[in-house]
Amino acid sequence: MPSFDEIEIVNAQIRSMQIPRIIAFADVVNRYTQIILRNKVSWLRASALIFLITRGGTLSPGQLARIMLRSNYSITKLIDGLEKDNLVKRHPDGKDKRSIKVKVTSEGLDYVRSSLSNVIKAEADLQSWLNDDERENLAAAIRKLRDKLIEKVSERYRLSADDRLAIFEKALQGAPSKKP
Repeated sequence: MPSFDEIEIVNAQIRSMQIPRIIAFADVVNRYTQIILRNKVSWLRASALIFLITRGGTLSPGQLARIMLRSNYSITKLIDGLEKDNLVKRHPDGKDKRSIKVKVTSEGLDYVRSSLSNVIKAEADLQSWLNDDERENLAAAIRKLRDKLIEKVSERYRLSADDRLAIFEKALQGAPSKKP
């Protein structure tokens, strides 16, 4: 068994780090988002729908995996669940019959559309808790960290410039839709 002093040394190191705080914050945001979305769809599933919508409504599973920084296996499972709930549909790729595309359904679009008012209200709440300088500083810090982290993970996940752009524009301010 480690001694109290050994535990305190590691505890002090943890308390001096920011990443555990960011992870804990992300978990709280995720749980808050579950409340906003009324537990109908996880934030991961909602993110997949948002990516599909902001990329014109259709992506290949591989494109979705790269943009969401997930393995092909986990994206397949995610798509399976979304398809089971009729939020997306798999279709053969018109150019290559061996490939498939994932397309958001009317039900998936309606779900995101109906959730937007809750998300907008929640964002207004969050913004009301910060003054103008805090909002600007937070937004700048998040953008800077996001940009640097995307640089670090780009090679691992084979992200193209378009994939990185999609991640940068993920927020509900969204990317302009691309015609299929």
